[in-house]
Amino acid sequence: MSKEKLRSETNCLNCNHMVEKRYCPNCGQENSVIHKSFYHLFIHFFEDLTHYDNSFWRTITYLLFKPAAVSKAYTSGQRLSFLPPMRLYIFTSFITFFLISLFPSENNKTSTTPIKKKIENVAPTLDSLHIEEKSVDGLAKMGLISQKNNDTLKKY
Repeated sequence: MSKEKLRSETNCLNCNHMVEKRYCPNCGQENSVIHKSFYHLFIHFFEDLTHYDNSFWRTITYLLFKPAAVSKAYTSGQRLSFLPPMRLYIFTSFITFFLISLFPSENNKTSTTPIKKKIENVAPTLDSLHIEEKSVDGLAKMGLISQKNNDTLKKY
């Protein structure tokens, strides 16, 4: 029996059927007042993801050794003996990314300072171009921008 108090309204929120007692006789939904805090929802979600019984281990062993048997059993309706696919996917993704963050590969350990030096050497500064006129006209004389672009820049 649930601990929540009953709603004062007698219509079912799910199917709009008349509810005389605690549960709807049409769909079975409880007619109770539900006020869940964020903490409750977070804990409930976390428990749903981490609370595994034999279905987790059965699903893992079947997936490793008989993957077709899991699909056939799940689609034929034997769903209680196996873990739901989305829950298994979210859990394995979480574990995978958690382990990757614990043990980064050698390729990810490179420093960014050599890249900065390479970028500084590639991108010329205005002084390194040896332009006599330090304006847009000097860039046009060197041939770095067209005269049309030079006129447009002057307008701005």
